[in-house]
Amino acid sequence: MAAKSPAVPTDPIFQEVLVTAQQFLQGTAERQGLIVNIEKLTHRRLLVYHASTQHQAGIMTGADINLFMDMCDDLGPRSVPVDLLIHTPGGDANTAEMILNTLHQRASSVRVIVPREAKSAGTLVAMGAEEIVMGPASELGPVDPQFPVIVGGIPRYLPAQAIVDSYDELVTLLHEAQAANQPGMAYVTVLQQQNAAFVNEARRQIEHSKAMGQRWLIKAMYPGDANKAEEIMNRLSDANIHKSHGRMIDAKMARDEIGLRVKILPARNGLWRALWRLHLLNEFWIGQLQPGPAGTSIARVKLFETRRVSLVQQAGVG
Repeated sequence: MAAKSPAVPTDPIFQEVLVTAQQFLQGTAERQGLIVNIEKLTHRRLLVYHASTQHQAGIMTGADINLFMDMCDDLGPRSVPVDLLIHTPGGDANTAEMILNTLHQRASSVRVIVPREAKSAGTLVAMGAEEIVMGPASELGPVDPQFPVIVGGIPRYLPAQAIVDSYDELVTLLHEAQAANQPGMAYVTVLQQQNAAFVNEARRQIEHSKAMGQRWLIKAMYPGDANKAEEIMNRLSDANIHKSHGRMIDAKMARDEIGLRVKILPARNGLWRALWRLHLLNEFWIGQLQPGPAGTSIARVKLFETRRVSLVQQAGVG
């Protein structure tokens, strides 16, 4: 008699999810079944917004609202408590506000769950929650709007703060040169190449993001507490503190240093493990390339999912 193959261990989540996600035709049913199980644990409806952090088209844009509305419609006619599980590199602050407007119109209470990353505009979405749920792998980011620019014919995104800081540094260097009676034409030449209107728009977007974050903190997380909201947004938007737009703000820092209302789930917590499993299922499914026309490939860049709705945005690769 042939020896039995050793049983595959089921405790490590990554391996278990990898096997399931590779069978991507069954992936949607697997994910939606897990959403139902999580809802049984929380007694709240769960909406999933999962965007690629590797593809440029994963950035948050106004087009997301069309799909987000479908998820909210699945909540039914009555207001119910809602969890929004979000994974995003960030993007348009106005889209973040529209997501919150749409959500608060349909939900009796709102929590935001961050299993991995909610950066920039994703952090702004979290500001509109009564509570943020985070775990060992979770991170928020500084609130700094991103601007689309063309570099070598390829669209890229630059932090608004970097645009403003570069311009202000040139102005400072010019003034210092003039005060010291040193040549300053090099700085003048570079400044003349800058688009002042673009720099001013970057300034306005930074202020808009701060004001929006404060408005939602006052509405949801710290009702009526304008001072607390201002303190939090000042900490989240201060480039001198964070230095980098991509800086990690983990759960403990978000709670203890930034001042956000954060529920931290430990690694072995049953709810956290279910949320982490769902995140990995989402991530593997998003990461699978599909064949496109003329030998090209198509990437899934965003997933919008509830227990009954499953919608995806796609974009070309290369």
